[in-house]
Amino acid sequence: MENKLNFGALFKNENKTKDIQPDYKGSANVNGVEMDMGVWIRTSQAGKKYMSVKFSQPYFTPMPEEAPNRVEIPVKPVVEDDFINDDIPW
Repeated sequence: MENKLNFGALFKNENKTKDIQPDYKGSANVNGVEMDMGVWIRTSQAGKKYMSVKFSQPYFTPMPEEAPNRVEIPVKPVVEDDFINDDIPW
């Protein structure tokens, strides 16, 4: 979902299974940068309810060619001449 500049949207986290997971999740456009948001409903020591908000870079799974540990293995092309000078007697 693409947000307007300096706007965002939150949705109830229906998959929450632990207290450390946010109660609401969403995204926002913060000064032109798309950010993920997590919101927890908390209670202060004085008994007042408040929301704690966390912004983070959006999570994405890198494609294999973008993987940081990807190693290029050079492949030598097979040339017909490689078989002509063969020392095998049969």
